[in-house]
Amino acid sequence: MKKLLIPCLALVIVVAWLFGLACFEKVLSAEKKPIKVGVIWDYTGTVAEDARRCTLGLKMVVDEFNAAGGLNGRRIELILRDTKQQAGVAAREARDLVYNQKVDFLAGSNNSAAVLAVSEVAKEAKKIYIGVGKSKKITEDRGHRYIFNPDGNTRLTGGDQAYVLAQEPYTKYVTLCGDYAWGRDLAEDFENSILKFKPNAQLLKKLWPKFGEKDFTPFITSILSLNPEVLFCAIWGGDAVTFIRQAKPYGLFEKMRVVCFGSQSVFEALGKDMPEGIYFYLEYHFLYPGKESEKFEKRYYDYSGLHADSMAYNGWVCGTTLVEGIKKAGTTETEAVVKALEGLSFMTPVGKKITIRACDHLAPLYTLVGKTKFVPEYPDWAVLVDFKMHPNPEELLISCDEVRRLREAAK
Repeated sequence: MKKLLIPCLALVIVVAWLFGLACFEKVLSAEKKPIKVGVIWDYTGTVAEDARRCTLGLKMVVDEFNAAGGLNGRRIELILRDTKQQAGVAAREARDLVYNQKVDFLAGSNNSAAVLAVSEVAKEAKKIYIGVGKSKKITEDRGHRYIFNPDGNTRLTGGDQAYVLAQEPYTKYVTLCGDYAWGRDLAEDFENSILKFKPNAQLLKKLWPKFGEKDFTPFITSILSLNPEVLFCAIWGGDAVTFIRQAKPYGLFEKMRVVCFGSQSVFEALGKDMPEGIYFYLEYHFLYPGKESEKFEKRYYDYSGLHADSMAYNGWVCGTTLVEGIKKAGTTETEAVVKALEGLSFMTPVGKKITIRACDHLAPLYTLVGKTKFVPEYPDWAVLVDFKMHPNPEELLISCDEVRRLREAAK
């Protein structure tokens, strides 16, 4: 009996060992699977070039993460999808990424309407989504546990521009803001802020061009008839190029201070047609002084062959938030990464550290304001000089209690 028992016991041990080995190999194999990130941006239409530059900023961070070994050998794999500048398409692509492609995370898009649409999918699926749209709705009344925005919102950009302009003697303003989520929110926040910083300010009129507007002539003639001291614009990409090109023959830029949102694609598209003296607000410009700025410009230029700008920053901050959250959590498990992202801090290219607030998953944004000028070093297009910014953008944020009230009211 003992002679039979020993071989049987040995067989049991061998089978158990083999079973355990198979399970271990299965677990190990699963751990080596790529971390899949669904990236949604506007790759067609008037802001396609900006989307491309954003994606390069994101890819730069991801490639550096992968080159360093990823997370325990797991590399990030990006799956790119096009919103076609439509919120419905963005939501559809997000659903496919989550439910068919089985992505671990969602990221991307400056288009606030698209971000809001994707955010709803992320909420339903309980997937972390890192968007960089500027509508305050993203992290306020429509915010939730799984949406993060490390790139600020319209309260910050509108407040920052109002703060800078309030230091000057202007009192008469007109706004030209896109008739969509970002433009509407920014117009409101700029108006509230300029009245706060300069109570005697007058907002003469609000103008609302549609996204992709081809003919700005009616808007230009209306602006000129009102004779404001300042024109504040919230249009971007191809729309900004079209407006500036059509307004220049009217002498509009000599008759008032014009403040617009800018990116390198706008400067390059206009080339020598860009008027000097236009003020642009943006997250980053490659000539902004400082050690961190110089490092970022070199890093992005070496990677892409392009000068870094707001779009490079958008992609970089999106990728950095994701990568640093995963590294801090030590896992891709959703709830662990959510906790890691809440309170996450890192240095930005403008030499300022930002921290993602736990209460709304928003980080303050240091918005630069610079003036267009032609310099010998860059003869083909204008650059920005004389940078200004709000010294402490956290002062422009609403409180966490107010965020909670807005979310409760929206239920």
